[in-house]
Amino acid sequence: MKKQRNIFTIFMSLPKNPRDTFVLMYGNSGTGKSHLASAAVVLNNAEYTTWQFLDLRIRSTYNSYAAKKTEYQMIMHYCTIPFLVIDEIEKGKNEEAKSNCLSLICRERHERNRPLWLAGNCNYEWVKEMLDSSVIDRLKEKGKSFNFDWESYRPKLREAEAI
Repeated sequence: MKKQRNIFTIFMSLPKNPRDTFVLMYGNSGTGKSHLASAAVVLNNAEYTTWQFLDLRIRSTYNSYAAKKTEYQMIMHYCTIPFLVIDEIEKGKNEEAKSNCLSLICRERHERNRPLWLAGNCNYEWVKEMLDSSVIDRLKEKGKSFNFDWESYRPKLREAEAI
């Protein structure tokens, strides 16, 4: 419980002043990562997406007849918007495409001093394999990473509802 309080205290200040921050939240399911990311979105008029929706939007540009934007325009949108949260980074199947796209977005947002928060039900080893080494270096330079390694709170919510 002490670790959760410490992380919560740090997070209370991050959304209020997110300037050029890179935040990585990883760990167990049901531990509050998406909830904290949603608070940052609301406080900063940010854009929230999941990896699967971001990937779907990019892949929808491949049909040149129906696409309203090119792949370049779509990726530039995610690189340049003022504040971006990408949740569920562990989902999806094409790991190589995910690695390339996430690494590109991370690098470009870093160059533009644009805040980026990533969240996923994964471990740090997976993140190090998924993102290229330059992105990990940037995370260490300018970012903060948090391991949400406690148990899911969702079963406790279900127990409370049953009473």
